[in-house]
Amino acid sequence: MNKFIFLLPLFAGIALATQSVINGQLRTVLINPYYTALISFIVGTIFCAIIVLLIKQPVAGIHAFSSIAWYKFSGGILGAFVVTAIIISVPKMSTSGLFALIVTGQLLTGFLFDTTGLLNVKIFPISIYKITGALLLVIGAYLINKK
Repeated sequence: MNKFIFLLPLFAGIALATQSVINGQLRTVLINPYYTALISFIVGTIFCAIIVLLIKQPVAGIHAFSSIAWYKFSGGILGAFVVTAIIISVPKMSTSGLFALIVTGQLLTGFLFDTTGLLNVKIFPISIYKITGALLLVIGAYLINKK
């Protein structure tokens, strides 16, 4: 397997933590967390549009949209929720505590998808090592957030 595939999520995590701090600082100027999220998404949309124009990969025609299951469009809503929840949480807790909880939520949800195949994802068996790792992460999130 390409070693890059392991670095990509690592750098995504670094970017997400950095984005959260930057958006939290933007909120202090803009005050409204929802407006801050909107500005963040507008900038992100412009960036994605530039990438699409530069990369020039083929895209499905407009007719393809009618065959797409409705829930496959909810990623944007979930993304908006995540960004807004982080913007609201950043001034109220430590960044490390925030991300300990986010990663714990992601891991537990990932186990749900991996073990059930929910939303038609490939099933990956659970092991004692994965369960132990998840328990340690939950304990770690608790300890990081303990006052």
